[in-house]
Amino acid sequence: MPKTVKLDLPVLLPGAPDASDACVGRLISLLRITDGVEKAHVEETDDGPKLCIHYDPERLSLAQVRRAATQAGGSVSDRYDHLTGWVEGVRHARHARTLEAALAAEPGVLQAALDASGAIRVEFDRQKLERTDLEARLRGHGLQLSAKPQATVSVDSGHGQDGKAGEAGHEGHNHAAGDRHDHAHGGLLGPNTELYFALASGGALAVGYLIERFAPGVPGWAPLVLFLAAYGALMLLLTFMTYRVAGRDKAGRVMAGVMAVVCVLGSAALFLGRDQIVLGSRHHHDTPGPVAATRAD
Repeated sequence: MPKTVKLDLPVLLPGAPDASDACVGRLISLLRITDGVEKAHVEETDDGPKLCIHYDPERLSLAQVRRAATQAGGSVSDRYDHLTGWVEGVRHARHARTLEAALAAEPGVLQAALDASGAIRVEFDRQKLERTDLEARLRGHGLQLSAKPQATVSVDSGHGQDGKAGEAGHEGHNHAAGDRHDHAHGGLLGPNTELYFALASGGALAVGYLIERFAPGVPGWAPLVLFLAAYGALMLLLTFMTYRVAGRDKAGRVMAGVMAVVCVLGSAALFLGRDQIVLGSRHHHDTPGPVAATRAD
């Protein structure tokens, strides 16, 4: 008659985040092909998940079953590893989905989950990818590991077990309850980068217009320079916003690069055609020509 032994799953697989992890399935598969093991499965108990093994006592002793389970767990843990925790650099939910797909496509990555709060979970094959290389690839996608508490993320859904993974650990941003986190923090010139570019563009345009309209004694190139500066600031604003919205993945870099090329080509066209640009009235006055007097004979 078969006997049953229950072993602590976290002891056999210390790196597995939970009982639903794929490594648990690999462990069970290894045990099922062990001679003398009739069945193996996970059983939830008040003391945590247990690996329940049904074996034939005439072919395996209890010590042999324990040894087989320990060896199988070690074999799985030696090959497969997990990176779980928090990252910085996720701007919104769509960006999280894009990054999640990009991480899942990385060589050696078996499963990846990332949500808008920055909670991340990646399962990878150590024979194909080292942890240091995985961290480098995260940085390549614009993500930086954070020291926030470890998150529990469902690989299937990309959310925490309660659907709210990552709401804690976003302290200091003063969000109201239920607020979305579809935003980015920081930028080229800080969190108000777009505002600075917009103000620079508008200010240069306004000053150039005032000079052109009310200061006829100022050389004509002065307002032209200001108008070009306004155009340049506007193009930089559009380029930066494209990069922020599109994301820091390959597609985002391509879109920002295209916008930068448009900026350069537009600036070059304005520079080459600067002599044909008419900025406005410079208070020109008509000069009367000679008038021929006629005499009546």
